[in-house]
Amino acid sequence: MADLKCTTNIPEVQDLKSQELTVGRHFFLSCEGHFDKTFDFTKAQFLTDEKSKFISKLFKAEARSTESFEVDMTLYTAGKVQFPDMIITDGTLQISLGAQNFEVTSVLPKPDPTKQPKNGEQQEQPKPFGYAVSSLHWPMAYTLIFAALVLAMVIQAILLAARSQRWKQLTEVVKAYDSAQAADNQFYKTIRELEKKDYPIVEIEKAAKVYILRRFSVPIFNLDLKETISFIKKRHPQLKEQRRQVYNIVKDIELLAKDPNVTTVQKTKFISRFYEFISKCEATAKAGGFTK
Repeated sequence: MADLKCTTNIPEVQDLKSQELTVGRHFFLSCEGHFDKTFDFTKAQFLTDEKSKFISKLFKAEARSTESFEVDMTLYTAGKVQFPDMIITDGTLQISLGAQNFEVTSVLPKPDPTKQPKNGEQQEQPKPFGYAVSSLHWPMAYTLIFAALVLAMVIQAILLAARSQRWKQLTEVVKAYDSAQAADNQFYKTIRELEKKDYPIVEIEKAAKVYILRRFSVPIFNLDLKETISFIKKRHPQLKEQRRQVYNIVKDIELLAKDPNVTTVQKTKFISRFYEFISKCEATAKAGGFTK
């Protein structure tokens, strides 16, 4: 037997019938008597079985004195709700509130007896809530605008996905040129080998672009000049001067590569100029300019 005496207290709420316990309405169980003073009311919950766990809910329990406490709760089922022994627990201790019986009123409107189907008549099927879409009348202009917006969103999503995929593919291209040899040393070694062949301009162009590819992480062989500069800007927005130099160098070497009468003097002059470009880039790299 419980050592507690609990009474139901239903607070007044505007537009709700006084002292009527309805489904979902907050009410309090005010209990007096002896209980374990070490009970942690901040962790209080109902101790229920699987069958009745959704019938009631405890919002808060609070001790009012050494001999009383209050339980803020609600019930989610209509009719007579009976608890042979209502128990609250803090996970360790338990307090028995004893048998608790409630009469809960449904919040749903009662059916109108005059609208009940007579013998032999079929009951009218319930109608859906809200408007039926098919019954709405839209101006044609609104329909076209809506369709255009949806189409634009779809196209934008497709373009973003394609751009993301292409960026991923281009990044993989850059990885294919990875080498244990530093980018500048690779260029110097290639130029020494090309000296024996009188500096073939096509090979010089390739060596210069490989250096740019590795130093700036830009897939230069898969992009035109404008796209190359845009890619570098996206990767290294802080390297404004270097982007300008890359633009001029690539433009010049591509013009030389197309010139069937290019001279050795022109080629060696370009190589010297590219050496200076490499020196500046490596100095910037050592200063952390490529990682900002």
